[in-house]
Amino acid sequence: MSESQKLPRPPTASGDYKLSLSSSQVQPKVAIPRVRRKSDAGFGSSVASDKQRVERACTNCRKRKVKCTGEKPRCKHCEGFELECVYVQGRKDRLKNATDHNAVMVRFLRELQNRVSYEDQRRILDILQAADDDRSIAASSTRRGSLKRLRSSDSSKEEHGEAKVSADVGSNESLDLLDEDLNRDEQARATGFVGKNSELQWLRRLRLQLDCDEEDDSMPHMPYGPPGNTDEAAALRIDAGRHRRNSHAPDTIEHISGSTYFLDNDNIEVEFMVDPFEMPTPETAEKLFACYLETVHDSFPILRKKTFVSQFETYFTSVKEGKVARIPPKWRAILNLIFAIGAKYSHLVRAGWAGDERDHAIYYTRARATGLSGDAIVAHPDLQQIQISGLLSFYYLSIGQISRSWIIIGLALRFAYALGLHVRNEDPGLWAISKEIRVRVWWALYSLERLLGIISGRPSAIVDEYCAVPLPLPMDEDQLAEEMGSLQLEEWNKRNAAVLIPALATGGSMPSNISHSRASVHRPGPPKSGSYFRARVQICIIVQKVLNELYSAGTVIKSWENAQSSMMELTKQVDHWATNLPDVLDFNRKDPDSSFKRERMILELFYHSTLIIISRPCLCRLERRIENQTDASATFNKKTAKACINAAMAMTDILPDQPDPITLYKSGPWWCIVHNIMQAMAVFMLEMSYHATHMPESKDDILQHVRKLIRWLRAMGEDNAIAARAYELSIELVQKVAPRVQADITDLLAEDTSVMAEPTEANYGNIFGGQEPQFPLPGQGVSHQEMQQGSQPNFAAGFTPNIHPSFTQQIGPNIDCATTSQRVEQFLPFQQTFFPETQQNGDAYANAFTTFDQHNPFLPADAYHSPDDLSPEFSPHNQNQYNN
Repeated sequence: MSESQKLPRPPTASGDYKLSLSSSQVQPKVAIPRVRRKSDAGFGSSVASDKQRVERACTNCRKRKVKCTGEKPRCKHCEGFELECVYVQGRKDRLKNATDHNAVMVRFLRELQNRVSYEDQRRILDILQAADDDRSIAASSTRRGSLKRLRSSDSSKEEHGEAKVSADVGSNESLDLLDEDLNRDEQARATGFVGKNSELQWLRRLRLQLDCDEEDDSMPHMPYGPPGNTDEAAALRIDAGRHRRNSHAPDTIEHISGSTYFLDNDNIEVEFMVDPFEMPTPETAEKLFACYLETVHDSFPILRKKTFVSQFETYFTSVKEGKVARIPPKWRAILNLIFAIGAKYSHLVRAGWAGDERDHAIYYTRARATGLSGDAIVAHPDLQQIQISGLLSFYYLSIGQISRSWIIIGLALRFAYALGLHVRNEDPGLWAISKEIRVRVWWALYSLERLLGIISGRPSAIVDEYCAVPLPLPMDEDQLAEEMGSLQLEEWNKRNAAVLIPALATGGSMPSNISHSRASVHRPGPPKSGSYFRARVQICIIVQKVLNELYSAGTVIKSWENAQSSMMELTKQVDHWATNLPDVLDFNRKDPDSSFKRERMILELFYHSTLIIISRPCLCRLERRIENQTDASATFNKKTAKACINAAMAMTDILPDQPDPITLYKSGPWWCIVHNIMQAMAVFMLEMSYHATHMPESKDDILQHVRKLIRWLRAMGEDNAIAARAYELSIELVQKVAPRVQADITDLLAEDTSVMAEPTEANYGNIFGGQEPQFPLPGQGVSHQEMQQGSQPNFAAGFTPNIHPSFTQQIGPNIDCATTSQRVEQFLPFQQTFFPETQQNGDAYANAFTTFDQHNPFLPADAYHSPDDLSPEFSPHNQNQYNN
């Protein structure tokens, strides 16, 4: 090879190197630096610098097509002409900045999504969906390598299984559909719709799994639709749900009415005529009234306590003195509902002075006759009508009529909306005390509706975004009537005039100003019942957020990843609420105060119940439902399922080891304690049906808690028809799930056969329990001569009702019973107000079975003709004293 072939030639005039390569070897090209021309060698560096191009010209130079010198803040051209010099970024730079800003906003919206209302969540999802579509289009259209790698990186993150599947992949699946005809028969209509957050649906799911003889009612990797609110996503979710349901045989479909332990299907009507104007003796009335005030009023302050107590004492003082006072029918209805609630409680605690076990139904019937008769439903509402509806709803709850209770509380809330109780009242002519009382009435209805929403799983009638009523004051109601209390109330209202209720308007976490104001009131100072009610309201607000974010029909458009974020955020809010309770209400303290025992127990049960509802969606075999989920997601699912079981254990540990129903009723929420027990029971049996997959190390501990709850239900079932049904349902299910954890429950079965008799219709087949009385048939009423001689109709054995002695004295020997019956015909239409299919049989106009109602004075005869007239003691001038 010659030298000319081995060495490169000198540069040419153009400054390029030319390589001469052999035919047998090809060398790669080498980058050759630019060589300065000879003509440029004599120029100075400044001249060469001027001839170099600037990185970007300003807008003025570009417009005038002159060379820009590139100085900042102004180039020489703009400075000479005194023009504004603006440098605009290039397209690449603008695209990069826009992409960065878009990513920041997307991250912010994803974080904000779990803290806003349902409507705002849908808007955010629309924006995020549009952003994802834009990114997909941009990724497919660009050909730049770096941008492709960026898109590929983002896409790989979205391939996680938890982000690709809808939030109803959890145990609360199919939130937006109904899989049975609830109008098929009377039993289905009585039970009605039950949502997925109710333990009734959990028990139904368990029965379905057991009928299918599977660990989970969904096979491994059954289809679940994607998130999103597009038509395509909705269609995919519907098809996936149909495929899952078709995997079960038709005979394995469980109806919700077969999994309820409540008494909605039982008759609540009495089978005889009831005197709507009769009252118990003053002594019995005082005891019934005390039962209500001591156990119910602090949790649901529907009445203005001080005013109503004064009215109660005035009326029964006149009765003791032999002066018959004519009172407004609505006030009479309120009083009878209080008696009905107190009578129900007296039977649960086996009070020695309690009357017949069905006397609460008599008071209830009297209340309906005077407070819900005629056009009461369509009449313009007032505060008393709201109170009647609220008390009636609570009474239905206490006797197990959940569906009726939910319907009536919705009516009460509509009445409250009509009177504007849901917003702040700034009327200068209304006393601050009256404003606070109305605030408490609203929150009492709010709390009751939230409880019924948890039990029934039905949506709320309250639109939180439309509510602006402040939280109730942490002050005892008795203090509100005192001068110092009034001054404090005025000062509080002025100081917090701009503060809305927490987490309602935005649906987010509690604002800092609310939290600080609450803390400043709660911790210092003596204990107050007002602080307890305020804390109860706050947990109810959080509960509604839980139901909206995890159990509403709109949840299906969220991804499971978003649902996990919601569960984390909601758990933090519940824990924050618990840590900010007043010392006297702090149920986590090791040395709690002896006072407020009931209040602490109610709050603790509510706390654990809320945690169960939050974590319940993870209590299933999610690893069989979500494909390609990350390890972090799988760990979160298992951890949250354990939290659900631990919350159920903590709720069970609140109960003493030895069942004592009377003590429990006296110190706890007697109106819903069976619901709390069954909520924990459902969690335990679900975990047992999964072979204790989530907590295999605690299998024996779970079984011990199940034994404890079953023994409690059996003991409570002796006097509580709701608990009796819950026991029968639980003992049936535990026999089926026990083999899955190799559990020996022979002791429970032995106790069941030795203690509990075979359930019959007479045990709890009617709302009253016990044996049905044999009342006279229509047309076979009690004759006037029989009434005068004190004889009685042919009632069942052991059932000895007393004819009201004052009744025979009032009608006298010359008054026919038919005339007396005509006097109460005006009260018969009330039977058709709510339940048109029910009828009353018989025309015995007497007190049928209460042993303590037989010595009460009747109102004068003219009171039956004009029951709305007011006596001097209850004159129109004093009418406002009944508008509580």
